[in-house]
Amino acid sequence: MVETSRSHGEGDQGRQKEELVAAEKNDQRELEALRFAARASRAVATLDARQKAVVQEFSERKKRIRRIIEAIEQREQMGVLSLEGLDKISLSDDDMALVHNPLQRL
Repeated sequence: MVETSRSHGEGDQGRQKEELVAAEKNDQRELEALRFAARASRAVATLDARQKAVVQEFSERKKRIRRIIEAIEQREQMGVLSLEGLDKISLSDDDMALVHNPLQRL
């Protein structure tokens, strides 16, 4: 009987050890998943920030292009556009490039 209780006790210890190892692995997997979720949250925040910056840049570019349009329309209303063309409209090289390629460097 003594021999049986020892082997039974050793079996309990072995089982407890296996359960402990399994619990540690589960904790490790859970921690890994939580870290990945945190990384995913940072990725979303990064995309949100980039989206906001791009939206602001789009708005600025549209404003600049609208100012160009307004300048041309004003010259047209004054009746001098056909005489002057674009020569008397103040356009920078950046403005010209923006009109020709509004998506450049985005």
